[in-house]
Formats: sequence, structure tokens, C-alpha cells
Amino acid sequence: MEYSIYQAPIYSFYSKDFYRSVGRNGKGTGFLYLSALFFACWTAIIIAMYVHMVVLIEAPVVTELVQKLPDMTFRNGSMSINKPSPYEMEVSGKKIVFDTSGKYKAVEEIEGADALITEEKISFSEQGWREPTTFKGLVTDYTLKAADIKPFLKDISLKIAGIGFVLGLPVFFGHLFLALIYAGVAMIVNSKPGFETALRMAISAMTPGILLSTLLAILWVNFPGQGLITVPITLGLLVYGYKALGDSNAAD
Repeated sequence: MEYSIYQAPIYSFYSKDFYRSVGRNGKGTGFLYLSALFFACWTAIIIAMYVHMVVLIEAPVVTELVQKLPDMTFRNGSMSINKPSPYEMEVSGKKIVFDTSGKYKAVEEIEGADALITEEKISFSEQGWREPTTFKGLVTDYTLKAADIKPFLKDISLKIAGIGFVLGLPVFFGHLFLALIYAGVAMIVNSKPGFETALRMAISAMTPGILLSTLLAILWVNFPGQGLITVPITLGLLVYGYKALGDSNAAD
């Protein structure tokens, strides 16, 4: 039985007949299949990433923050707001104080405050892990309006997604390099079928790992050693596929 490019991602997980077909009836190196598979998976990752960012932007805590934030004008390394100063706001239990009057110099002076934003810098409570951030060097005479924050973040998210597509190119070449390495391993397992067959078998064996990595990326799942999880899967399927091919040749 011959398998189409649409069936390969499914049967590559388990089918001996699929690997026999790849080894005996397949043509070429399999790079076209790898390109199509990678493009589909990378597109799914980028779309999922963009959707996740938009969901975060539309989260209730962000909406609440935007509704309470004052408009901020940055000029010559200092910041001013369109609210009476000091101006206090609370978002998700966090107390943030804007003070351009000079009344407060440090966040520790304000009871229960988690952050203090003055004319010159943003500082955080002692419990915070972030260092103070100064406004020195910011664009001269720029007003950040609270109402513009969400559209701005969505625009940035879209641009990040576009950059993600561009970054897919080196990642794809990385997969090509891995395919060559796995093909070399395949040649060690059995060199008789030839290098083109080894490449096809290697790329077929890589398919479940690529799909699994894509699923984890879409779900935003991350754990130590995640990048290495595909190695034993690919090697195991490569040996499995060559064994299926060897059994078929022996039967003939």
C-alpha cells in the first residue's frame, strides 16, 4: 500500500506497513514532505502564539489596568500624568501609586504600595524582584494614552507573529540538519537500501516528534529537557521502521 502525504503524519506513529512503503516504494529524499509538514506545524504554532497574546491582552486584569491607568506624557526623560498627583490605583490586589508632585521618593514610604511611579523612574516594593526603571532616554514629548494601550499591544502581537514566520526559516534548516544526522544513523542500522531511503525513513521517523513538539508549543507546555524528548522517539521509530523493512525484504 502507498501512503499519501496526508496519511503519513498518522501512520508514522505506528504502522510497519507505512515504513515498509517508505523504504521500498518511496521516491526522492523526503525533503518536500518535511517542508510541508514543518510549514503546517510552524503556522499552527504562530497562530496559537498570536491567539494566546490576544487572550492575555483581553484578560480582565489588563482591562482593569487600562481603565484605571492615567495618560502619561514623557518629555526630556521625565513623566507627567493627566490625574491629580499623587494618584493611587489598585489592580488585582496590587497598589500602584503615581506621584509627580515629589511627595514620595521611595515605594517604602507608602503603606501597602507595590509600585511607585515618579517623574523619573518606576520602583517596586522590597518584595519585588525587579530593579527600578528610569525614564532617561525615552522619546521626547510622547504621550501614552491608556485607551491606546490595547490596540498598541495587539499591533505588537501581530508584528511578533510576523517575525515568528521569518524565524521559522533557520528552525526549518535545523530540522534538515537533524534529518541528515538521523539518516546517518539509519545508514549505520542498514546501509543496503541507500542514503535516499535513509533520509526518507529518518524524516518519517521524525514526524511524530515534530507533531508532539508542535502540540506542546500550542498548549504552552514547558518542562526541563523538553527539547530532547523527540530524540528517543525518533531513534526508536527509525529502528522500528528499518526492522519492518528488513522483515519485508527477508520475506521476499
